[in-house]
Amino acid sequence: MYQDMILWLEIRRKVLVEGVSKRQVLRETGMHWTTLEKILSHSEPPGYRAKQPRPKPKVGPYLERIGRILDSDKELPKKQRHTAKRVFERLSEEEGYQGGYTAIKEAVRELRRHGREVFMPLVHRPGEAQVDFGYALAKVSGRPNEKGVVEGTVKYARQNYFVPVPQVSDLEELNRHLRERCEVDLGRRLRGQSGTKAKLLGEEQGAFVPLPTVPFEACRRASTTASSLSLVRFDDNDYSVPVRYAHHPVVVKGFVDRVEIARAGEVVATHRRIWNKQKVSFDPVHYLALLERKPGALDHARPLEGWNLPECFAVLRRRLAAEFGHRGDREYIAGDYSIADMAAYPWVKYAKGLGNDLAKFNELSRWADAIKSRPAVVRGTVLGEDWKRGEPRSAKLQAIMFNQNSATVYKAIDGKH
Repeated sequence: MYQDMILWLEIRRKVLVEGVSKRQVLRETGMHWTTLEKILSHSEPPGYRAKQPRPKPKVGPYLERIGRILDSDKELPKKQRHTAKRVFERLSEEEGYQGGYTAIKEAVRELRRHGREVFMPLVHRPGEAQVDFGYALAKVSGRPNEKGVVEGTVKYARQNYFVPVPQVSDLEELNRHLRERCEVDLGRRLRGQSGTKAKLLGEEQGAFVPLPTVPFEACRRASTTASSLSLVRFDDNDYSVPVRYAHHPVVVKGFVDRVEIARAGEVVATHRRIWNKQKVSFDPVHYLALLERKPGALDHARPLEGWNLPECFAVLRRRLAAEFGHRGDREYIAGDYSIADMAAYPWVKYAKGLGNDLAKFNELSRWADAIKSRPAVVRGTVLGEDWKRGEPRSAKLQAIMFNQNSATVYKAIDGKH
């Protein structure tokens, strides 16, 4: 095939312009007549054009295997995916491939090209929207945090709103910063649009419909099962639930600030969301029922580690140990009036103010009434009200709380407890 452009044009000029016969050109150049016909049919050399793909006798039988390897890579982090070199090594070691590396490299490149996602151009009519999420980095109170942004504007938002990385004290300040930047951006005119973003927003607002009666829950949901440790894994972190839900299926809702865990439609646990990885969030109260059955775990229970209870709890434990010996811990945890009762009752007492109606829970109401009527609880409630009014603690009260054993405490309060 002649690839010399000057010679190509000269032959075309002689035949098509000067009228030189084809036979004379063939005698002068010695070329084949089919070559001359091709020169006269094309204004420039067309290059090599294969009529059908060249066969791949060496790599052909392995293309399906290469495709499976590349498909499995899609589930892995990018830094842990196969290179063409690694595919070549595996095929040689595992499949007995005898061909060269270049053929494998070309096959991998071609399969990846065909496997790349193709997107449909979409029309966005007023009042319609498509929402997906990506991530950008911000420093909140000096710690890195990820902030979700709509997928179609991820690149623009990262480069214009998160560069340099925002330094804020909390998420509220970050949201104010992003809102201000978005309001400034309303003056920008988009390519191919007739007006600014503010004008387009006005057209959108004219097509808005009323908000749903039930607010949208801005969270990610996941179904899972609580483990034997009464832990639920979400986003590579563990969150506790009451021990009665161990081994039960639950639904996790991950909000930006909290994680809610529900069983049969009822929220059974709420935790502050962890944005690190492989961490655990315990609520000690979730494990008190288990401690009643296993009091020997009191000093070694990880969920209770770092639980800062008022000093009077430690005093109570020491007094019970002095009076009951090795049975003191059991009395402290699960006696007639236990640590579980003490820890839970204040929450139940103020349940109505927190928006919960105890009338729906007969057993809980019965238990709360029984605790409320105990003389010690009545006296403690009165003392608490006195302290809230600023009345000083008497030496007698101070002694009752911190300087006496159980026998003298009972005596000081007329034997009532």
